[in-house]
Amino acid sequence: VHAEVQPRWNDDISQRDQVILRGGLGRRLGPRASVWGGYGYIPRWSNGDVLHEQRIWQQFSATLPRVGRWTPSLRLRQEQRFLD
Repeated sequence: VHAEVQPRWNDDISQRDQVILRGGLGRRLGPRASVWGGYGYIPRWSNGDVLHEQRIWQQFSATLPRVGRWTPSLRLRQEQRFLD
């Protein structure tokens, strides 16, 4: 299960811009890979109005083999956006 909240501001943090609310479910494919899918709701504030955006998303995540002291990872995400 995945859940996240990302508030974002404009104008040197003095004006709220949007909030990304995203949730999803994932399934492990093996020790290094997983697939995810979910829904996102993003309200945006613009000139006193609230614009509503909805997203459906799919994601593939993988942990790659170690490179020295580093363990690189890969994330591919596809999103379909629906705007007011």
